[in-house]
Amino acid sequence: MSGMTTFSNEKPNAFLNQALSLCSQLLADILIDIDTLGDFTPETEAFLTRQLQNVTSNIGKFVEVTSLVAKYLSGSRRQDVSEIRTSHVSLLSIMNAVSRAQKNSDLVALEDLIKHDLKDNLTQWKIAFIPQTQKHLST
Repeated sequence: MSGMTTFSNEKPNAFLNQALSLCSQLLADILIDIDTLGDFTPETEAFLTRQLQNVTSNIGKFVEVTSLVAKYLSGSRRQDVSEIRTSHVSLLSIMNAVSRAQKNSDLVALEDLIKHDLKDNLTQWKIAFIPQTQKHLST
């Protein structure tokens, strides 16, 4: 099985704990990147574009990991994953709006979407999804 990671059914909690730890780190990195974004002005647009590429890349990784966790939780019937799916849809919607605002050089909308909508969505993941899943693991 070269290049492919498999997880034993004997150690599902170890996989979930590693995945949740990775989710927490990705969330922390993304939220720091959002907090360090400066003024959304035409003069800073090139810098913002580079920063947004980093944020987008980390969000992609975050969605991949949370999707794997949701798939495992759904398959093992350990947790209802409908909230995770709803949050994924919401996150995707926000990222699509961010992309449109960036293409249209609408810096006001871009700043609002990133500093409010995106940050709020990711904060909900941080305070709801991860602790809730960790709670299920300990029971």
